[in-house]
Amino acid sequence: MWTWLGIVSLGVSLVCSLWVLLPRSGWTFGYDIWNLEKDILPLDQEEARHEMVLHIAKMAETNERKLTGPRRAFTCAVAMLAVGSAAALIDLGR
Repeated sequence: MWTWLGIVSLGVSLVCSLWVLLPRSGWTFGYDIWNLEKDILPLDQEEARHEMVLHIAKMAETNERKLTGPRRAFTCAVAMLAVGSAAALIDLGR
């Protein structure tokens, strides 16, 4: 029983780890140059700073939402690795 629990948990850990490593699209890291020219350059310095801060905050929110799934999968992988290791140690001690 402990052997199978260890094998299954290590398999789940592997699948979760691979899912975390898969490439994802939709990350936002910068300001589009055309939007910068159109939206930011006509503003005075204080308004431009305010617009850039709002844009950066929106990028951070978008990227944070994209990290939720991989973060949960990584947590699951670590937990399953711990369960698998514990099961292997229990099985070896028998």
